[in-house]
Amino acid sequence: MSKIIDRQNRDLEVNAKLHGLEIQVPKARRSLSKEQKKAMADALEKAKERKASEYGKR
Repeated sequence: MSKIIDRQNRDLEVNAKLHGLEIQVPKARRSLSKEQKKAMADALEKAKERKASEYGKR
């Protein structure tokens, strides 16, 4: 997710430079809330368990 945001920020800076402008306001990084981090961790754990059950028993 952070790579996407960084890419968008770089694209904005490049477009501004092409038009002779300079972006002076630093962009705040978007961070995930605690609930979002927990949900992503839970989803990752479930995916790992599902992968182990599907591919681990060959």
